[in-house]
Amino acid sequence: MNAPMADGKSVARPYNPISSNAQLGSFDLLVKVYPEGKVSRYIDALKPGDRVSFKQVKPNLKPFRYPFGKASITMVAGGTGVAPMMQALHPLLSTPGDSTRVRLLYGNLSPADIMLKKELDALALQHPDRLEVHYVVGSSADDISYRLGGHGWEGESGWIDEDKLKRLAFPPAADTVLWLCGVDDMYKSLAGSRLKALAPGSVLARLGYSEDMVWRS
Repeated sequence: MNAPMADGKSVARPYNPISSNAQLGSFDLLVKVYPEGKVSRYIDALKPGDRVSFKQVKPNLKPFRYPFGKASITMVAGGTGVAPMMQALHPLLSTPGDSTRVRLLYGNLSPADIMLKKELDALALQHPDRLEVHYVVGSSADDISYRLGGHGWEGESGWIDEDKLKRLAFPPAADTVLWLCGVDDMYKSLAGSRLKALAPGSVLARLGYSEDMVWRS
């Protein structure tokens, strides 16, 4: 999306739709508003009926798209990285005959930062045999303050790390994949890099995942 600035220039930011491709005539975006975010603050100030400008980009079709052809998918998301996961959940859970099982590990700094929680909880409730959602909150790898600090938090604490993946993700196999989408630090800590092959010695490599078992958005 393009956002006009006071100096006459514009700033563009990419956003991933969270709505189903079957939704015709409109689409929904997930936008987190940051105090210094030029485009997110512009979007936040829009009113119904306002016109907006989108920048045309070259088609960027991922090699992984529905139908995924896997028996199980582990989705690992951080912050707004949950957007493509939500979009994929629509066909996965609504297509007759699809039996793919999904486990979503969703990391945020605090419970207040969790986006789409109501929608994700509703999907998990509707499809208890198909979808598990595990929320992880914390600002450091060993942050357990939300679990022990009287916040009433009963989910996972800290970062999404080797221990959590070992306990919560589907184990590596030919008919499963692990899908990553989040900040650069998450890619580095788990896979080594977003744009390069799975790093030897990385968390996912140590757990037994191969390059073709790891998808990156």
